[in-house]
Amino acid sequence: MIKKIFCAALVVLGITLDTYFYAFRFIADGLPVVIAVSSGIALELLLSFAVYNARRSKIFALIAVAITVYAVIQTSAGQTFALLSHT
Repeated sequence: MIKKIFCAALVVLGITLDTYFYAFRFIADGLPVVIAVSSGIALELLLSFAVYNARRSKIFALIAVAITVYAVIQTSAGQTFALLSHT
């Protein structure tokens, strides 16, 4: 029982830290806090879904492409907001 609680706590801690990292990165790119946090959560959900469905190669490839496109769009949007705020 203790072992399961410890494993679950590690997973929750990892997801929390990963979401914090993504939100921090998006905030540094210039996105508002609410959008940055929701983007971090969405990206974490996409990654979790990709790991969960790793055995299905077509779905995994589709999710990998979606994650890549999502990350590029978020970074581009953050850089655009940062450039607009400096002018």
